[in-house]
Formats: sequence, structure tokens, C-alpha cells
Amino acid sequence: MAIIVDFTGTIVNKDGSFVDKTISYLNAVPDEVYVVTGRHVSNKFDVIRELQNAGVKFERLYMNPNEYGDEDFKYSVGRDLRSVVTLAIDNSNKARDRYMDLGIPTVDPEDLPDVREMWTLQHSKS
Repeated sequence: MAIIVDFTGTIVNKDGSFVDKTISYLNAVPDEVYVVTGRHVSNKFDVIRELQNAGVKFERLYMNPNEYGDEDFKYSVGRDLRSVVTLAIDNSNKARDRYMDLGIPTVDPEDLPDVREMWTLQHSKS
């Protein structure tokens, strides 16, 4: 099974800082991670470098071949992958709505559980 995750604002903020809560969550789950970004495919190497610098484990990267239509692109990828996707993580309400139209459960990255805090709590009980 797999998780779809957005890039800008979900893994890396526009200012270049990392969204630690999302990254920790992605690296803790056993599912494959498919990064689906509205960024144009011409930015592929920059996005891969940023993902590697952030320490994100991911199996696939889907990038928009068009200069427009972020939510439409994500919808088409979600439609193609919906048989294997169990969750979509995206900071865009519109993108989450489009994934939900396909029957894919969604979550805003701000609502993800803090796995670092969970790990600390579990190990402090030992």
C-alpha cells in the first residue's frame, strides 16, 4: 500500500525549511511514499535534491508536465493510483477535496500525529 504526499507546504515550506512533522511521519510508516507535486517536471532534480536533504524516504516522484492545473494533475495521479493508495497528505484544501472525490482518505499535514513525541512517550515508560 502507499501514501500520496504533496511537496510544497507539506514536506518543504516555500522558504525552504522542512516540515519535520510530515517527514517524521513518512519515515515512520511502513507504506510506500509517492510524492505528488504540482511543480513542473523541469524542476525534477531540484525536488529530488530537496527530498534527499530533508531525509524523506520515497519510492516514486510524480511531477506536473504542465505549467498549470496543480489540483487537476494531482487528481489524475490519484485516479491512476487509487487502488494502492491508503492516504493522501496535502496542505491544500482543494487537493484534499479532489482526492476525497476519488475515495482516498486525506489529512492536512498539521493534523498528522507527532511520531517523535509518541516515540518519546513510549520509551519514557520503559
